[in-house]
Amino acid sequence: MKHLYFLGICGTAMGSVAAAFAELGYKVSGSDAGVYPPMSTFLEDKGITLLNGFDASHITDDVDLY
Repeated sequence: MKHLYFLGICGTAMGSVAAAFAELGYKVSGSDAGVYPPMSTFLEDKGITLLNGFDASHITDDVDLY
């Protein structure tokens, strides 16, 4: 399974695209400067891992595309 990582994942457009990939079976994670509902709840309900803030260490070796 491919792992996709989204920067700015809590934005309306990025969050929607991330959710679509999760529904297609991709492993999805991402980060944003502001992780809060309702977008955080929407993404977590899709099984997406969210990280608060931007840090290069968030992009782990198992990420295929970011």
